[in-house]
Amino acid sequence: MNLDRESQIVIIGDSIIKHIIPKKISSRNVTKITFPGKTADEISNQLDQIKLKSTQFHIIIHAGTNNLPVDTAETCAKKVGQLASNLKTKFPTSRLEYQ
Repeated sequence: MNLDRESQIVIIGDSIIKHIIPKKISSRNVTKITFPGKTADEISNQLDQIKLKSTQFHIIIHAGTNNLPVDTAETCAKKVGQLASNLKTKFPTSRLEYQ
């Protein structure tokens, strides 16, 4: 990922990202937004809670594992894709990466 000095990194995910220490990821501004226990679609429904000051940032999504006990892998992938699409709509100038 090629980042300019003004950009920030935003990591959005379920509890799987709880032990990530933003300062250790990059010297750039890293924000971690955790939704413990939430599925990808539940995170998607709570996007209005996310407030970011910058307009230039990169979003990393690491979510969907909480969907696996109740959804097929295909459905889970679709819901993570929908989360990415909803984030892109909310933050149109952002760049998205997701797993």
